[in-house]
Formats: sequence, C-alpha cells, structure tokens
Amino acid sequence: MVQMIDEIETVGTNRNITGRKKKERKLNKSEEKYRNAYFRMVFLQKLIAHDIKNVFNSIISLQYLGSLYNNNNKELSKILENIKGAIQRGGVLIDNVRKLSFLESSKITLKKVEVNKILTSSINFVHSSFPVLDIKINIKPLDKKFYVQANELLSDVFDNILLNGVKHHDNSKIEILIKMYGCRNYNKDFLKFEFIDNGKGIPDKKKNLIFQNAFEKDTILNSGGLGLILVNFIVKNYSGYIWIEDKVKGNYSKGSNIIILIPEAK
Repeated sequence: MVQMIDEIETVGTNRNITGRKKKERKLNKSEEKYRNAYFRMVFLQKLIAHDIKNVFNSIISLQYLGSLYNNNNKELSKILENIKGAIQRGGVLIDNVRKLSFLESSKITLKKVEVNKILTSSINFVHSSFPVLDIKINIKPLDKKFYVQANELLSDVFDNILLNGVKHHDNSKIEILIKMYGCRNYNKDFLKFEFIDNGKGIPDKKKNLIFQNAFEKDTILNSGGLGLILVNFIVKNYSGYIWIEDKVKGNYSKGSNIIILIPEAK
C-alpha cells in the first residue's frame, strides 16, 4: 500500500513538472513572438524613412534639373513626367511596406511575373533619381524574356539593389552589369541574377550582418544596408536565395556581386 502511494505521488510530481515545462515553453514562445513583433515594427519604421528619402532625393534632383531647362519646354515636360513617376513610386512604396508588415503572419500570393519590364522600370528610376551622374547599367542577355514566381514587391528588390550600387560609390563612372540565366539548385529551377558593380564593395563582416534575421535590433541599427535587408526579406518570401560575393575574389574594395535565385515560372 505504501509503495502504491509512493508511485502515485511520483506520477503526480512528474505530471506537475511536465505541465510546468509546457507552460514555460508556451511563455517563451509568446515572449519571442512579441519581441519579433517589436523588432518588425522598428524595421518597418526605418524602412519607410530609408526608401521614402530615396524618392524625395529623386524629386529634388529632378527639380534642380528642371530649373536648368526652364526655357526648354520639351525637356521640362520630360522632367515633370519623371517627377510624377517618382511621386507615384513613393505611393507604391508605402503600399508595399504595408504589405510587408503582414508577410510573416500571412501567406503571400505569388504569380508569374515578367522580369524584363520590372527591371527596365527600376533602371529608369535609378537614372531619373541621379540625372547628373554618369551611370551605365547593362543587362545580359538583353533580348530574352524571363519569368519568375513573384509579385509587385519584385520592383523593390531591383530598386534597392541598383540604388545600393549607385549610392555606395567613389568612381566618377558608375557601372552595373546585370546577368540573368536559368539554373538548377536544390532540385528546383531558378532564375539566377547577378548584379555586378564597380563600387566600394561590402566587407565580409557586413555581408554576414545584412543577411542575419532582418528584425534583430543589432542588424537594423548597425548593418548600414537597410535596403538590402528588405531585399533579403522579400527574396526569402519568394522561396529564393540571396548572397553577396566580391567582384574580384578576395578584394571586396573592387566592387560587389549580389546574387539572387528566384524560382522560375514556366
């Protein structure tokens, strides 16, 4: 009888311990959920400040250019049209940030997207954002259409990669080569992008920091590459991959090669 009581007490104690551990795990998950929500909020706030500033810089540059052509109606009309496009892009950006805030908690809808049109639009945006800079952006191959499984946020991927290549630059002539070709990785067909620039490059330490968890506080404050953090976040939601290599292996100061894999759409 005594042995039976001891066994019952042991079972009861084990159940209490198990129940307490379950509660602790549940509490830890809840704390992690709210901590990630806070970091996501901070990230999105900084994202808005970062990318809206790019749009405003574009408008300011175009306004200055307009003042130089105030006697040339044709050129002025063209500049005003570019200003209108920059403002519209700012509105689209705000919509995209709103969508991003739901990316972790809801399943996003992907569709077949033509890459060439979106990439051409992003290139035009970069040229209009920095009209006085000598920027040369080439696409290889130029005459072949490519399609991926993505959505409207793909334009923000291209915008931020190209703007990063232009802004972090010391050379008088800015050169970016974009390569696109199909490849097979992880038993899946991808479209591979290479964005090769001749800028200042990214040190290895910062490369790793950019592609850590996008909502970690230290990453947000110290990476210096908020636009690339956004790119990383979107590409992952496409079930894609992204990493950075040196243009010249072993010498980051010669420029960067940002490589992206996005599932191909047939």
